[in-house]
Amino acid sequence: MARLNISVPDDLHARLDRVRDRLNVSRVCATALERELAVLEARPASTSPDVGHMIDRIRTTAERWRWRGLQDGREWATQVASREELRTEAESTANRRSSDAGHRAFGWPSSFNYQKKMLEWSMVDAGIPSDAPILQSGQVEQRDRARREADEAAYAQGWGTAVTELWELAVVSL
Repeated sequence: MARLNISVPDDLHARLDRVRDRLNVSRVCATALERELAVLEARPASTSPDVGHMIDRIRTTAERWRWRGLQDGREWATQVASREELRTEAESTANRRSSDAGHRAFGWPSSFNYQKKMLEWSMVDAGIPSDAPILQSGQVEQRDRARREADEAAYAQGWGTAVTELWELAVVSL
């Protein structure tokens, strides 16, 4: 594991010294850096919608699905999940080997509708408006093809990363 030195203001360092026995500084810094990098990497270089569409189009399938997992994981963690669900998911993700990060042997939390999210993203990939009341001829096949091409492992990895990062940021304040 690489090492990194950081500089912090003196008053922050003094506060940190008072709680150092209860805080894993390396983990907090790594989590904050990971979150910031994920935001920067997901953000188009320009605010132009055309640039955003182009980036979405040329991303690899795994990159696109990992980004979607990050987005959905953040949404679930910040808006829906209970404290116990967050703790359980963060621990579960941390205990998974990195090579097995996309495997979810025990399913998804009951408050997260994985199948619905997969369907929504499949509609996006198939170019079908999310508010389409009834799918037209051929759209069902397009949606189903897009669903089969989904990178579920990359999605689960992104989702778990987002939930774990947010839990680690929150747990120091609980």
